[in-house]
Amino acid sequence: MNANYFETLADALRAHIEQVHDKGGVFVDDFCEMYTFISPVSYGQTIQDHRELETLKGKKTKQYAHASIYRSENGLYELTSYIS
Repeated sequence: MNANYFETLADALRAHIEQVHDKGGVFVDDFCEMYTFISPVSYGQTIQDHRELETLKGKKTKQYAHASIYRSENGLYELTSYIS
């Protein structure tokens, strides 16, 4: 399976966290606590989130981590994740 597609929303969110950490990003808030409120995503729906980073590669930053998760008609979740 493609690295951007996941069977569950939780798997997609975990991958987003890992991708941000792999790029040296540290969230201002505890990421896991921030996502305890997310409700199910309907087929054909996209959700987006933008979270402030405290540091990036060890330096203070004003950048954000962005996640866009689309649930396709076949039930898979497609993650687009980036920092800007």
